Amino acid sequence: MITPKGKADQLIQTFGCFMYPTRTDLSIERAKKCALIAVDELIAAFKQLSIEESGRTKIDFGHGFWELVKIEIQQS
Repeated sequence: MITPKGKADQLIQTFGCFMYPTRTDLSIERAKKCALIAVDELIAAFKQLSIEESGRTKIDFGHGFWELVKIEIQQS
């Protein structure tokens, strides 16, 4: 099972390799920003699903994991 840290690293690496084949500090920061945008979209989608399916936001349809991934990206 992948951890939030592992998923954060995977997303940063994926965006970094895709957009910037030559790795620099600037490219890593840009990759982190792209990863954060993607994670924010996932969080919003899962929260919306939670609201639509249950009428409340306390049920976690996956956004809790992605909140942890977001924290890991921000701290890396």
